[in-house]
Amino acid sequence: IGKNVPKVDIEEFWKYYLILSKAIDMGLVSSCHAVGRGGLSVHLCLVSMAGELGMEIDLSKVPKEDGLSMSKIFYSESAGRFIITVPPDKKEEFERLFLGTSCLSCIGRIIDRRFRIYFSDDLIIDEDIMELKRCWKTPFGEMK
Repeated sequence: IGKNVPKVDIEEFWKYYLILSKAIDMGLVSSCHAVGRGGLSVHLCLVSMAGELGMEIDLSKVPKEDGLSMSKIFYSESAGRFIITVPPDKKEEFERLFLGTSCLSCIGRIIDRRFRIYFSDDLIIDEDIMELKRCWKTPFGEMK
């Protein structure tokens, strides 16, 4: 409806972008994808499909304002956010770069070929990532 358009605070985000750029240059990042149209869960799925690896995500760990509903977290398009995957052996070094900031949260992990989203202990989605990718690439009905 346009009521809550995401706002970009360039000065605030810039320092995080510089840290992220450094982490990429240091080889600490496996993938990095901006969250845009469709929201967080859509882009988590896109990242998972691109790598043909599953994810296990807990939306309750997403940094958010108090009282934000699960569906708002699921579809949120907040400006300046990235989905970043980091190899387990580089996690500590990656997190050290962001010490003292409030922008980093580990919300999940890479798993084999399942795309699972939880909200705390409640399982919301559990699908095979290759089946999701097949559906995503298949046209609707007779449309070609």
